[in-house]
Amino acid sequence: AAARRAGEIVSATRGLIRREERPRAVIDAGAMIVDVASVLHEEAGDDGVTLTVRRGPGVLTVLADPAQLRQLLVNLAKNAIEASVGVEDPIVMLSAEVQRGHVVLAVEDRGVGFTEEGHARAFEAFYSTKAGGMGLGLAIARTVAETHGGRIAAMALPRGARVTVTLPVAIP
Repeated sequence: AAARRAGEIVSATRGLIRREERPRAVIDAGAMIVDVASVLHEEAGDDGVTLTVRRGPGVLTVLADPAQLRQLLVNLAKNAIEASVGVEDPIVMLSAEVQRGHVVLAVEDRGVGFTEEGHARAFEAFYSTKAGGMGLGLAIARTVAETHGGRIAAMALPRGARVTVTLPVAIP
């Protein structure tokens, strides 16, 4: 199953870069954040980070390419886990809720947060604050959100950061 998912992710990323139209389906975004959390649970635990999920009530379905949306969420969660390593009480929360006809997916951490420059440039291609980082993860996440009719935003918190992806609700 992991090999199949990896193949889907590579194919989806290639398609995104080539601007290919990929098949979309109505997806339960709430179930997807639970799936992403279960995939990353062990990795987070190995890093001493607690990973939690909060799924709001209501219809949490979106019309999306499943592989692209999954990869977007994995990238955001991994960034949050990495930012939380070594801080006091490291927690990363993945959440999904409905707000005004949109599904809002959020990844929030109590990590190191954004610097002022990092916040301003977070979604720029080739900008990274990580040693050895390529600076593509958040730029790709922005492209995925926008090609699905949504938007992505980052917010610095007093302790940590919150990245939200807002997508239109799809009625199954």
